Amino acid sequence: SLRNDAELQEGNVSWLKTRLAALIEVCTESDAQRQGAALSKLSNDFKGLLTSLSE
Repeated sequence: SLRNDAELQEGNVSWLKTRLAALIEVCTESDAQRQGAALSKLSNDFKGLLTSLSE
């Protein structure tokens, strides 16, 4: 179901956050901020999707 697929993707978002934390150590500050902001938006959008699926 769509809900199950969404829950699987939640693990992917967590993995991306972990990888970003490691990559921040080797990239420029501006790149880190840009990627962090993009991932934060993706994470928030995903949480909104999960909320709408549960309604």
